[in-house]
Amino acid sequence: MTDISAYMTRFGAMYDRLHSGTEEERDFQKAVVKWMGYISSDYQRILESVISSSLQTGDFETLHRCFFQVTRTRLLPGMAGGLDHCQDLWPLLDCAACEGPKELYRLLPPELGMSRNGHPMLVCAMNLLMCLLYNREGAPRFDEAAEIRRAEKFLSAKRPLWERSVVGFLLCLLRRDTAGMTDHLQSACASYGQLKTAAKYQKLQCLNAYGLVVLAKMLLPQEAFSELRPPEAPNFSGAYLSWRLTQAELPLEPCFTYPEPYTLANRILAQPVAVRRLFQPGLEREDLTLRERNTWYQDEAAMLEQFIAGMETA
Repeated sequence: MTDISAYMTRFGAMYDRLHSGTEEERDFQKAVVKWMGYISSDYQRILESVISSSLQTGDFETLHRCFFQVTRTRLLPGMAGGLDHCQDLWPLLDCAACEGPKELYRLLPPELGMSRNGHPMLVCAMNLLMCLLYNREGAPRFDEAAEIRRAEKFLSAKRPLWERSVVGFLLCLLRRDTAGMTDHLQSACASYGQLKTAAKYQKLQCLNAYGLVVLAKMLLPQEAFSELRPPEAPNFSGAYLSWRLTQAELPLEPCFTYPEPYTLANRILAQPVAVRRLFQPGLEREDLTLRERNTWYQDEAAMLEQFIAGMETA
């Protein structure tokens, strides 16, 4: 049995189980969205195969479709993580590579504000990203100086090289320091393969690094961007990057589709990513501390409702 047929067999069994276990169509759709957000081992083997073969043959459109599919999958709403919008930093950087960095303006509206609830690296990197998006034109929305101080403190601490590389790149991008960006990009690719939390398919190519480069292209003047040097690493393809940067329109389609009767999955992947939303679940709970009541979380339930509503009107 091939990787794709093994995955479809498992997917079909779960799909049928979910369908028989829910009475309302909307509840069924929500359940499928949530379940699709989990990237199973047989799904990972498909991704590994497509990434490897596409790189070998130079089929960069198929490679890009693979990146697009897994990024949309990872950004499906419904899986609460206990953090605010910093929760999805990694796939949001991937989204910049797959769908264009302008998509980040839609997914991260300024009303979200600064991140405060999450891993120090995620908070630091997300806040630099928000400053990059919204402090470039007109009146600045966020306290950039405070976030720079936070980033400098983070970089001086004993943190994993991968984390320092991403934060360092974003900080250098804020300062338009292309030499520093080049160094951090090289370090990011070199350390990415050591991440214990990264799956094998992810380690084949450092998709975050492509996202950082594409973000830099959007935000930097062409003269400054031309000084940025791509990393030399087995998990970064200069040829794919060149292909990606020359595409007037990106192929926003998956590398494989789902057959009847499971085509709801195709509609789910075709639906634009849900805008990030926050809420304070403990705001009215008197049994919690003031800090706990004031803590913001990513509102996965509201995002899932928005996502399903978008499918209904598409």
